[in-house]
Amino acid sequence: MQTGIRASSEFLQEWAAIREDKSISFIKIRIINETFAIVERGQTAPGEDGFAAARKVLLDNEVSFVVVRVEDKFALVFYVPETSRVADKMTYAGSIARLKADLMWNDFIGKEIYATVPSECENPRTSASRAAAAAQIAAETRKSLEAAYESSHIGYATEVKLTADLELGVDDKLVATLTKVREGELSGAILSIDLATETIRVEKEYNSSTDDESLLSQIKQAFPSDAPRYALFNFTGTGSNAGKRGTAFIYYCPDQGPHKPRMVYSATKATALRYAQVEAYEGKSTFVRVQKSEVADLDLAEIRKQAFGADEGANKDTTSTLANATTLNRPKAGVRAGGIKKLGSGIEF
Repeated sequence: MQTGIRASSEFLQEWAAIREDKSISFIKIRIINETFAIVERGQTAPGEDGFAAARKVLLDNEVSFVVVRVEDKFALVFYVPETSRVADKMTYAGSIARLKADLMWNDFIGKEIYATVPSECENPRTSASRAAAAAQIAAETRKSLEAAYESSHIGYATEVKLTADLELGVDDKLVATLTKVREGELSGAILSIDLATETIRVEKEYNSSTDDESLLSQIKQAFPSDAPRYALFNFTGTGSNAGKRGTAFIYYCPDQGPHKPRMVYSATKATALRYAQVEAYEGKSTFVRVQKSEVADLDLAEIRKQAFGADEGANKDTTSTLANATTLNRPKAGVRAGGIKKLGSGIEF
C-alpha cells in the first residue's frame, strides 16, 4: 500500500551527503506538501548515543520519521504519538514503504522501530525484548491505518473494511441538522470534516420544499472536484412506491486531490453514520448507502432503485457500481450480514 508520497531529487541528494557525513548522528523526516523533507539533523553530546539525541526533537503531537546512525548502519524510527491527528497517522503509515525504498533499506538494521513516546526511541540492539514488543504493536497499528487508506479508494471491486471507526468531534449545529433531516424538516445536508480540528461540521442545509431532482443536482454542484464529502438526501419513490420515503447517505470521494482527506473520510464513515442515528430511520424511511467517486455517477433513478428494489423497475443487485453500496439493514446482534463486519455501533461496512 502506497500513498503516492515520495522523495524529491533534493531530498535524495541531501540524504546521500548525510550518509557520508559520519558526524551526523540522526535526522528527522516529515511529510511536507506530499513529499519527504529532512527538517532536523543533529549530533550526539558526550555520553549519549544517536537515539538519546533524537529523542530531544520528538514532539508530543507530531508524527515523524527519525533515522539514527548505528555504527555502520542506520535505524528507522516511526514515531506516532497517541495524541497526534488520525490523518497524519494514516498518511505516515501509508508512506513508510516508499521511504524505505528511497533511503535504500539494505543499509538499515532490522525492521523499523515503532514509538508512541520519546522514551521508546531506543537502540534495538540493546533493548531486544522491548523492540520485539514494539514491532508487534507497530504491525497491528500499521495494519489498521493502512486499511483506512486502502478503503479510501472506493473504486476497488472489493473495499477493505475497517474493524473500528475513528472518532470525530462535532460542531454545535450538527446534531440539530441531522435531526431535522431525519424528521423531514430538511430535505438534505452536506457534511465536511475540518482536518485541522478533526471535527465534522454542517457545510450546507437544504430546504424541505426542494424537489428530489433539483436537490440532488444542487448537492452534486456543491461537491468539490478534489475533496471528499458526506451528504444526506431525502427522496420519495415513484409509481407503486409513490409516497414512500427514502434517505441516502452519500459518501463522495473523488480520485483526484490530496490523499490525506480521502483517508480521514474513509476511516470516519461509521462515526458519521452513528451521528446520523441510522436506527432511528426505521419505520420512517428506507436508508441506503451510496459511494461514488464521480459526481456524474450520482443518479436519482439509481438511488430509488437501490432503496425500493424491483418496484422501481430494476434488480437491486445491478443498481450500484460498487459491491458494498447496499441497503443498510439492521442484522441481529452478532450476525455478519453478507460477509460485512458489523461494528459495535450497529453500523455495517
